[in-house]
Amino acid sequence: MNFLSQSWLINRRHTLRALGTCISLPMLECMTPLRAAEAEATPRRSAFIYLANGVHSPNYQITQS
Repeated sequence: MNFLSQSWLINRRHTLRALGTCISLPMLECMTPLRAAEAEATPRRSAFIYLANGVHSPNYQITQS
C-alpha cells in the first residue's frame, strides 16, 4: 500500500503555511504599544434573577420611590 497516494495526507504547501503562521503569531503580541497594555478595561457586570415556580412575581416589581 502506497501511503503517498492517500487523499487524507496534508500537502507540503498547507503544512508550511500553517508552520509559518504558528511561528509568526507570538511576534504579533510584542508589537502592541506599551500604553495599550497599561489601560484598564471596565469590569463586566451581570445580574441573573431566577423566579422559581410558585413565586408571585407582581410582589417583586420595582415601584417608584
